[in-house]
Amino acid sequence: MEIDRYSIPARQALLSLLYEGKDISAAIAPYVISFSYTDNAHGKADDLQVHLEDRDSLWKGDWYPSKGARLITSIRCENWESPEASPKIMHCGSFTIDEIEFSGPPDTVSIKAVSAAVTTSLRQQKKTKAWENASLEHVAQDIAEANGLELKYDGPDFPFQRMDQRESSDLGFLKRMAEQRGMCLKIADDTIILMHAKKYDAKSPIKTFTRGYSALKSFRFKDKTDGVYGDGAEINYHDPVGKADKRFVGALSGEDQTYVKGSPKKKGGDRLKVNRRIDDLEDGDDIVLAEARDANEDEFEGSLTVMGDPDLRATMTVGLVGFKHFDGTYFIDTATHAYDRGSGYSTELKLRKTLEY
Repeated sequence: MEIDRYSIPARQALLSLLYEGKDISAAIAPYVISFSYTDNAHGKADDLQVHLEDRDSLWKGDWYPSKGARLITSIRCENWESPEASPKIMHCGSFTIDEIEFSGPPDTVSIKAVSAAVTTSLRQQKKTKAWENASLEHVAQDIAEANGLELKYDGPDFPFQRMDQRESSDLGFLKRMAEQRGMCLKIADDTIILMHAKKYDAKSPIKTFTRGYSALKSFRFKDKTDGVYGDGAEINYHDPVGKADKRFVGALSGEDQTYVKGSPKKKGGDRLKVNRRIDDLEDGDDIVLAEARDANEDEFEGSLTVMGDPDLRATMTVGLVGFKHFDGTYFIDTATHAYDRGSGYSTELKLRKTLEY
């Protein structure tokens, strides 16, 4: 039986949008020129951008959106795997409108929104506070509660004797404390999410992209030496109480970059020198390892643009095959899902090669 290819429904990526609890998806559908959702793994707020026609002057009048209004968004992919398959839904989360821009002719409006969890007080208000005999999770819980957010914590406790927040925003301070301990910080859906980077790097790839066989539109990779420390990190400081100089070494040994505590310096290897105090409750080996990771995460990085794929999210890993020197497992640092009326739905991934330490 011959199949009429013209009778097969086309793939569609549709924006589902609730504005202050009201579903406006069908009303705005004829006006959508493009939209994009950017899902970040660490340190940046997720964002949403929608570009719309305003040929009927609706957006300048009755439909003018309010700054700070809440949007709950998802992308509905129809006929994606087959005409008989159920639609694939990618939940993007909750956002607040941050910026509205008009341009023309022809008249268009662009609406930009950021994750609703990233409040003004979280990212802008400068605070000073101290914690004693606590842990990173305890600090994160305090900051979450102070900003009306939930906390999802997936990592070691990281205890300490004292931690000081000095004239810095909650978001900036918590991001810095997380990085110093090898943790990723994500803000989404009214939740602060802290996750152990080593644990997430170790996850099995959700998909493998093979050059010549996968739906790749473009790729770019980079291998750099600037700011990379092949011999790991070293922390040195003077303990005024014990009146002694202290040292922690987190070296990388061998081609596989295996972490070795206290390993001697490799011939020709650069080592990051860090001057900071490790208190009696902290694990110096964990801290120095996190410093090495933070410095070396971007040694191998790149990007892929593929046919739109709602399964691909930040914090996942993917495999690459057929790229020779750049083959391996990569962590998705950013996933941008974009739809354009002319070119359709695509997904751009910003990647870094996973580390074993």
